[in-house]
Amino acid sequence: MPYNLIMVFILSRSDFTWVDDDDYYQCPAGKLLQRNLRPFKTPRSGITKTNTIIYRASLHDCRDCEHKQRRCPKPFAVINYYLF
Repeated sequence: MPYNLIMVFILSRSDFTWVDDDDYYQCPAGKLLQRNLRPFKTPRSGITKTNTIIYRASLHDCRDCEHKQRRCPKPFAVINYYLF
């Protein structure tokens, strides 16, 4: 599990499960936070210019989530993984 994470929500790190083999996080409601939510014509590394990997849940999954009040008011859950 990556150790240099900065969470962008109020839920704690222990609330999310890291699945190393498939490279995603699973939220307490069982939804996936993935690097790429859609396929791209040109394959991408998923690493931003600031050397960050962003894992996102889909807007559809988070819209009616029971945990929405426990995280910041973003419309979907986000985990920023900084590569140091």
